[in-house]
Amino acid sequence: MSRTENREELVRKLLVGLRGEEDLRKLCRALGYKDSKSPLPYRNWHSTKALELIDKKLVDTPMVLARAGVCDDIRHDFQIIYTCLLSNDLPLGHERIIVSQLLQQNYPHAVFVFSNADQTNWHFVNVKIEGGNKIRQVFRRISISQEDQKANRLRTAFERIMMLDLSDKSLITALDIQSRCDKAFDVESLNKQFFATFAKVFHNVAEEIGTQSLYKKQAKQRAQVLLNRMLFLYFIQKKGWLDNKQDYLYARFKACWKVDPKGHNYYVDVLAPLFAALSDPDADRSKVGVVPFLNGGLFEERQSNQIRIKNSTFKAIFDNLLEKYNFTVMEDTPLNLEVAVNPDMLGRIFESLILELEKDPDKDLRKLTGSYYTPRPIVHFMCQEALKEYLVTKLVDKNGGEAEMVRTKIDGLMAMPPAEELDDVQVETLTEYFTPSEAKLLQQAILDCRVCDPAVGSGAFPMGMLHEMVATISRLELRLNGPEMIKKHNYVYELKKQIIQNCLYGVDIQEQAVRLCELRLWLSLVVDYQIDRSKSFAQAIGKIDSLPNLSFRIVRGDSLLERLFGHVVRLDEMAKDARAKQLIESLQQDKNDHFVAGHLEEKRRLELKILAKQAELTEILIEHNRVSTPAYQANLFGEEGMSNRECKAKTELDRVAFQKEPLSDYDLETLRSKYFQNGVFPTFIWRANFAEVFLSKSGFDVIITNPPYLSTKHGFGVGN
Repeated sequence: MSRTENREELVRKLLVGLRGEEDLRKLCRALGYKDSKSPLPYRNWHSTKALELIDKKLVDTPMVLARAGVCDDIRHDFQIIYTCLLSNDLPLGHERIIVSQLLQQNYPHAVFVFSNADQTNWHFVNVKIEGGNKIRQVFRRISISQEDQKANRLRTAFERIMMLDLSDKSLITALDIQSRCDKAFDVESLNKQFFATFAKVFHNVAEEIGTQSLYKKQAKQRAQVLLNRMLFLYFIQKKGWLDNKQDYLYARFKACWKVDPKGHNYYVDVLAPLFAALSDPDADRSKVGVVPFLNGGLFEERQSNQIRIKNSTFKAIFDNLLEKYNFTVMEDTPLNLEVAVNPDMLGRIFESLILELEKDPDKDLRKLTGSYYTPRPIVHFMCQEALKEYLVTKLVDKNGGEAEMVRTKIDGLMAMPPAEELDDVQVETLTEYFTPSEAKLLQQAILDCRVCDPAVGSGAFPMGMLHEMVATISRLELRLNGPEMIKKHNYVYELKKQIIQNCLYGVDIQEQAVRLCELRLWLSLVVDYQIDRSKSFAQAIGKIDSLPNLSFRIVRGDSLLERLFGHVVRLDEMAKDARAKQLIESLQQDKNDHFVAGHLEEKRRLELKILAKQAELTEILIEHNRVSTPAYQANLFGEEGMSNRECKAKTELDRVAFQKEPLSDYDLETLRSKYFQNGVFPTFIWRANFAEVFLSKSGFDVIITNPPYLSTKHGFGVGN
């Protein structure tokens, strides 16, 4: 074994066994850094929040643990600075406060290492300074948890930390080491690496499914659904929700592999029962252990539709993808990034996948690059600007004042770090910016905002708006009621759920995009739900809220051409007579009930009631528009039989909705496909599907979507 291989093996062992300060020193030495033991004095610290953390014994005194780099001034060499946070977890707000103070104290070239009190969980932090006029500190983290150590799931952490190895570099400056460090913590390069691996796995799965005659034409779609679910389950597993085990999926796979490596029993004996348990509260759980019921329909699958996947294919999925990378349930924000596969990746890879295959359906799946998604900085910028302009208008309309002055304040509000990470100066700035009445006005304005993405894709823009709305409301909550409110149990989860239910809408012509957007919004709720640790695991899991039903918030349709039973129509005016208002109020109540419905039977009946009322509302809209604009409606409603078909649909929906026998998936799917989906031309009427928005506001406050950069660049002149 070469010296390099010996060193790599040593670093790997040290990461797996990292348990205290001395182990961290050994790791630094193995990477070629010189020992140091220099406590950093805090007497001259300016941040009262940082001093509070020390005084209240929430953090230990930071210490320079190791150094490297050729430098005349010892303060300006490259340093590894260690701080023990004296709590069970690793609060990101505490980390930001300490690091911000140390950067002010002139420690510009450093990796900041944090551990919890018992030194079982670790964060390695790199701070990247971004921005021109608006300087901001982006915190990028590599996490090492006790669970990852036990499961030996540290490949990402190992590969990235090895990029900091200086063993063969005798003369290297602090600036050069900082440059290496910036590359090691680059999240985008990890994302590209993950997508390249994913594309190969996707190709192999689709190829195997394609050998089954029943799914030959659906191979790519079925492969996508399976890998969607596997990734979703890995995030659920990371939460510890699968029988309280962090290696639930892989451990059960290894047991199946040991029994029958050439068989198909992993899908049949493990995944299928697990899918059923997650989707049905009454499903048999004897084979799956303690797992939550999440949503009636989340992983719903008819027995006759089960695909057959070899155990050997699953081995490749685990070995090359799922067990190769670190997963995190932390959602990235513009100021906090984790060097791991995060929930946002679920949308990104499939957004890339869909767009690349759309561009070239015959493209070799192994050559997919992941280059056709809207870059996340653009998503963040567009969402922030859209919400900013909306809030500026609301505040100016209510209180008057100069729009530019108000815009400067809103800009400052939205550029701040998360509420729990604000320092004293930023909290004081918030107080100066907004009176309590203004803060309340802005909070309510956000909760009243109705946002729609008419080409929702994988949900990047609804997710971006969700994050901006939650972050802004939380900062305003801090201004109004101090830190205690935002520390309440499941505060962020409840706020997200409220915003998803009332504020976010989306449309897409592709069924798979709609389903993926739903999955992404569900996952965003999951990551912020904290189970009750005072209860036993089984009791706590049993109390988890079922995930909301989003099928009337994120819908399939052509947002450019409204269609009714395949016919193009234009229903530009909203009927607001007493009958229409009463119907829409009833429809909205049914939608709210459907949003929280848990059992499949209840959900199906509500869905049929909603579809029947939407059909009735469409009938009212047709008549209203026919009377109000007869000149052009003659052509639009000249197709014979359309009104009859609409009447038949309503009658059949009413009949099935009120039948006494239990409703089956077949009943619902038959009605959907017969009257509403209609192949590539689903029925979608803006003022019927989103009637509650058009009745109360006459339309959406914000429309935001992915600009069609690629598809339109040849259709418009430069600068058009």
